[in-house]
Amino acid sequence: MTKLVARQRHTAFGLSVRQLDVAIVDDDTLMLKFASAVLERMGVARVRVFTNPIQAFKAMADDPPNLVMVDWMMKPVDGCVLLRRMRLVSSAPLCFVPAIMASARATKAFVDKALVAGAHQIIAKPMLEQSIVVRAHSIIDDGRVFILSDDRYIIDGALPTAADLRMGPADEFFERETTRWAI
Repeated sequence: MTKLVARQRHTAFGLSVRQLDVAIVDDDTLMLKFASAVLERMGVARVRVFTNPIQAFKAMADDPPNLVMVDWMMKPVDGCVLLRRMRLVSSAPLCFVPAIMASARATKAFVDKALVAGAHQIIAKPMLEQSIVVRAHSIIDDGRVFILSDDRYIIDGALPTAADLRMGPADEFFERETTRWAI
């Protein structure tokens, strides 16, 4: 069982690329193939792909990766909902897995929302191979810690407001679906 502490580094910190276990969550199968091929060429130890964020959450809860790459726009819930759920204390040890958020929307508002949801890095779509390589290496070297804030962990430097953390209909749907699948 993971010991929950007020300040903790993420699960990929200090690992080599060859030690990484990466989960990619994207409903675009072409993006999944591209990103997984790039990571495999980098020598990543294990790459898992998921097209459904709820199924991804359940699989990662059973077998946590060291790093997650997640798309913003997905169904039935978006990548921000997945990251907010991962950052809950009750999701340990997933709450300590770093995330790279991908999106074709690279506006300041998007970046701010993704970082508050729990992303360590942002990557613009369409993704370039070099962007994936740089982000993966950056995550390994990212020494920021997670800080316990009420019922969730936030990345040091991310300052969410109460409105940012409030659950909405998509969060409630995610909670019902993951609870319904619990055995």
